Amino acid sequence: MKSIFAIITLLISFIVPSVSSGLLPDNTHTNTVTYQDISYSDAERNVMDIYLPEKSSDRSSYGALMFIHGGSWTSGDKSSEAYLCKKYQEKGYVTASINYHYIDNENTISTNMDDITSAIQKLKEFCNENGYNVTNLALHGFSSGAHLATLFSYSCPERSAIPLSFVINMVGPADFNSDTWQEWDYDKNTGPGLALLLYGIKNLDNGIADLTNEKQQEIINTVSPIYYINENSIPTICGYAGDGKDGIVPTKNKTLTFEKLKKHNVKNDCFTFENSNHLLMGDMAVREALYNKVDEYCTTYFGY
Repeated sequence: MKSIFAIITLLISFIVPSVSSGLLPDNTHTNTVTYQDISYSDAERNVMDIYLPEKSSDRSSYGALMFIHGGSWTSGDKSSEAYLCKKYQEKGYVTASINYHYIDNENTISTNMDDITSAIQKLKEFCNENGYNVTNLALHGFSSGAHLATLFSYSCPERSAIPLSFVINMVGPADFNSDTWQEWDYDKNTGPGLALLLYGIKNLDNGIADLTNEKQQEIINTVSPIYYINENSIPTICGYAGDGKDGIVPTKNKTLTFEKLKKHNVKNDCFTFENSNHLLMGDMAVREALYNKVDEYCTTYFGY
């Protein structure tokens, strides 16, 4: 069976230049400006790239999309989302791609929630300073970045300095219970073990042994986005691989996410990439349809 650390290594091996790197911007506007490595806190990794669109004289406010890269919570870089940032910058939206703390001996999922909070605050301030009144925001995440985007959007949207309008979840882990991760040859402790690592318990053998079942379940629920979905959750777009095709994030994460959104009547559009693995590169028509839906959400929730 695969150990937790083998799975993390496998996740890292899937890091490529963005799930949507094939969606190139048209570059039709010349008055766009991009700022790189804008610090949003004192931490070395807490920098972001901000893409400002051409200003419109008839627009008093702007919508923004913030992209959170994947990399199994321990690697990856904001540059992997540059294509999408440019694409939506050209469409007239403010976009940003952030780096954030890797999970390690000092930093936990709580640190990442703080990172997102600080990044949004900085984005708002930076845009105000440059004459862009940003009034609505969407978060977009891929893989572990999708886990962070949905966890923030569902568990603590009130922390966002810019009101959250919707979230885009691309193959994000949604639930860390053991039975959700019983696919392929994963060890039965894979899901709970990942939850403990994210929560900040590093010595897994002792950590699992020393915790009561109730405490373990509390930790699993704390880091699992689906346990925060309710009737007040923000609209969601999802993209997942076909059943048994992902190779990293088990199918049940998709199933539970779709079911929970439907159960609570949350506005959603969920797409299955039937012929794709974790990278979602095998169904170009589905990918185009998903990002067309993102365009629709932007028009609906940003007002243009």
